[in-house]
Amino acid sequence: MSSETVTSATHAQRIEKTLNFIEQSLKSPLNLDQVAEEACYSKYHLIRLFGEVVGETVMDYIRKRRISASTAELITTKDSILSIALAYQFESQEAYTRSFQQVLGMPPGKYRRRGNRHQVGYERYTLSPENIKNLENFNMEPRIVEIAERKLVGMKTETCLMDNQIPKLWQTFMPQRFSIRNSLLTGFFAVHERDMSVSFESFTPATRYTSWASIEVSAFEQIPEGMETRSLAGGLYAIFIHKGPAQNFKATMDFIHGQWLPNSVYEIDERDQFEIMAEDYLGPQHPEAEEEVWVPIRLK
Repeated sequence: MSSETVTSATHAQRIEKTLNFIEQSLKSPLNLDQVAEEACYSKYHLIRLFGEVVGETVMDYIRKRRISASTAELITTKDSILSIALAYQFESQEAYTRSFQQVLGMPPGKYRRRGNRHQVGYERYTLSPENIKNLENFNMEPRIVEIAERKLVGMKTETCLMDNQIPKLWQTFMPQRFSIRNSLLTGFFAVHERDMSVSFESFTPATRYTSWASIEVSAFEQIPEGMETRSLAGGLYAIFIHKGPAQNFKATMDFIHGQWLPNSVYEIDERDQFEIMAEDYLGPQHPEAEEEVWVPIRLK
């Protein structure tokens, strides 16, 4: 058995063990440190791996599973909503009701009144063969590289998570990319202009930023109409691999900015972050899609 296969099996076994541990602990106090210890990962490694596989943060997954498990007691017992909320580790009935509404689209009282005509809850995650295959080459740590300035030609748009204009930007750019001269065929560059006044913690779905769809060129020459030039500053970058659909990208960003950076010897630098998709990129919805995430860094 190859070392890669052993690594894949180990990751899969640990995630399966983590999922089982969570199921057994839905009515017990549970924090990230406990889950990481059970999984035999550091906290930031667990967050990265769990997010890549499940598509949720660990604590969001636990919250949703608690809500789903609690529905059986709403239907089959006469226990008060408050007692059920406290049993599943919610600090108050109000907190339980807020989460219940977010997960199932209605308050627990209404759910109970509907009896057996309730909606399907948030089920326990089951590892698929696809998950296990993706774990074969999973790498927790980034590559650290230093690069010179790179020249890009492309299109840009202002966007935010609540009003995502990026798919439209790429739909416009891709048919016109062949008109760009001096292409280096190094892939497609999705660049996000850095605004140092906005931190990772203060970034919200309404935060607006400028995003580029572009390719790398050897020289700026005869720029097509409707396109612009941009130079990527050289320097030190940490390169992470995001695998899977774009909808899981938040888990990768949470790991990078919320876990890896604070626990590393680096900090974010005042340069643009960007992603590189290869020429054979499978697309933002594909479960096996892969892209490089380049994060500008400097020593603390």
